[in-house]
Amino acid sequence: LTFNCKQSATIGGRKVDIPIKLDVTILSTDYKDFAVMYRCAQISSSSGTRIEDNVLVLHRDPQKTNDKFSSKVQATLETQNLSLSTFKTRKGVTCQPAPKK
Repeated sequence: LTFNCKQSATIGGRKVDIPIKLDVTILSTDYKDFAVMYRCAQISSSSGTRIEDNVLVLHRDPQKTNDKFSSKVQATLETQNLSLSTFKTRKGVTCQPAPKK
C-alpha cells in the first residue's frame, strides 16, 4: 500500500506542509493474531528527501508475545535478515487515550 500524506507544522512562525510518501507492506500475518509489517516513509523537505523505515511486529493480544506465533514471526524476520533480539520492545508501555473525534 502506498499513501501520499501531508504533515502540517509551524516552523519559525511560518506554516509549512511536509509531504510524506508512506509505503506499507505486510510481510506475514495469520489474519487472526499477528502481523509483521514493514513501512518506509520518504519525507521531503527543502534540504532533500529523508528515508525512515521500520519493521513492526503487531499482536492483537499483548499477552501472546511469547507463544507459538513467535516462531512464525522469527521465521518472517529471518527472510529479511532481521532478528527479533535487535528490536526495541514496547512491552509494558501504555499509550494515552485516543483523542476524541
